[in-house]
Amino acid sequence: MTQEKRDVSATTDAASRNDKSHVKNDLQERVQVRNYSSQSVAADDEGVTLRPPARTGSGDGSDGPQKQNIQNNLPLLAFVAGICLFLTGLLIGRSGLGGVPNNVVGADPEDRVEFGLFWDAWDMLLDRYVDKGDIDSQKMLYGAIKGMFASTGDPYTTFLDPEINQAFEEEINGSFDGIGAEIGLRGNLLTIIAPLDDSPAEKAGLRAGDSIIQIDGEISSDLSIEDAVKKIRGERGSVVVLTIFREGDNDTQDISVTRDKIEIKSVTTERTASGIGVIRVSQFGTDTDQIFREELEKMQRDGLRKIIVDLRNNPGGILGGAIQMVSVFVPQGAVAVIEQSSGGAEKVNKTNRKPLFDNDTEIVILINQGSASASEIFAGALKAHLGDRVTLVGQKTFGKGSVQELIQMSGGTSAKITIAKWLTPDRQVIDGEGIAPDVEIEISDEDYDNDRDPQRDIAQQILEGTYDPITVVADDDDAVDKTADQASQQNADKSVDRPAVGDEVQE
Repeated sequence: MTQEKRDVSATTDAASRNDKSHVKNDLQERVQVRNYSSQSVAADDEGVTLRPPARTGSGDGSDGPQKQNIQNNLPLLAFVAGICLFLTGLLIGRSGLGGVPNNVVGADPEDRVEFGLFWDAWDMLLDRYVDKGDIDSQKMLYGAIKGMFASTGDPYTTFLDPEINQAFEEEINGSFDGIGAEIGLRGNLLTIIAPLDDSPAEKAGLRAGDSIIQIDGEISSDLSIEDAVKKIRGERGSVVVLTIFREGDNDTQDISVTRDKIEIKSVTTERTASGIGVIRVSQFGTDTDQIFREELEKMQRDGLRKIIVDLRNNPGGILGGAIQMVSVFVPQGAVAVIEQSSGGAEKVNKTNRKPLFDNDTEIVILINQGSASASEIFAGALKAHLGDRVTLVGQKTFGKGSVQELIQMSGGTSAKITIAKWLTPDRQVIDGEGIAPDVEIEISDEDYDNDRDPQRDIAQQILEGTYDPITVVADDDDAVDKTADQASQQNADKSVDRPAVGDEVQE
């Protein structure tokens, strides 16, 4: 049996259509014939054919197998007859005689989609486009799938073609050529979520929160996140010009960035003269949680009980790594994050290792608008469980609180699909909301220009016991005095009782 053909033009070149029909037929086979693994399926220039079982006669005109063998094979013949009945029903259904045309997909009448429109558009482009020889059917297929994913309106539900998929895997593994910046969408604007530490992006002056208006002169609003990444990345030594807009500026500016090999060292540590351990986490990669625990084990053995965890400009990464890092500080079996899927179903992710530190450890977590995803999970979980032992310092986080499942597909492609939203253990919504700091302080342009870090300074003061919540140092020369009422309200906010972790969790 062959697939039905649809004419969209009386002037269609039949030979050209036949040359391209194998692509269309292959796609139709995937849509309409699903998982008939017991049948032998073959594609030819005329369509898809279900091949019947081969005949087993002697071929010499004789009566074939003896009666004894026929009787012995009655069960097999009955099975074949059943298959034939099944195929008859299948053929009727696919031909439209069963009431549903063969170009309609969906069992529920309300969900049925007229797939003929897709094929009409496919044929029309192949038949009428002026430069037919330039058309790449594989790119057409990828583009159609990307459009299908984009129709959800969710920038994180995406199809990754082989090139983008490979780049994504390289980034997770910690090595790639590019500028070293995580980008995302904020208010439909392509935005720098975070430049990576010591990256070309950081050296060129890009900052978290910068909106990318153009990439090498091309308007970015027409690009998906994956396509933008593809254009920003490139060979080491080449230059990309990003036209960006920064909040507080009156105009855009062009920033030229020389691409380089990006080696991501996800965890670095240092110790201050006053005995504070500082651990910087730049992303949640495949081995980040292991390195994080090992470095903190060293600090524990050395008796350090005051820790700064710097998550600024950390765009996130692997969820499992974030949960393992939470387990370093909170009790075993504690809720790390709640995944809330469609329909309200919830999955509770708990820690499964014993913590390294006792209740006498004080922690400051540095966050900013470049802290996203797994960073927000970590900060939210520690704040929910440890309360006043944890102080969040900096700026409100990005607010990327959704769960994507990465599904490997054929041909080196993959799909990222949003399957749930994240809630903190005390049920705060992260997506679109972010995590607010306990002590909010920005880094000004003057701070950037003079290599000052008032957020880190405040973190150290808190752990050293020298921080005065009434006076927040804005720079070396000025100070901003808060009223007593403001300070009182801030202290009251910090002392608000949180629900006991796990009380509202349905398992």
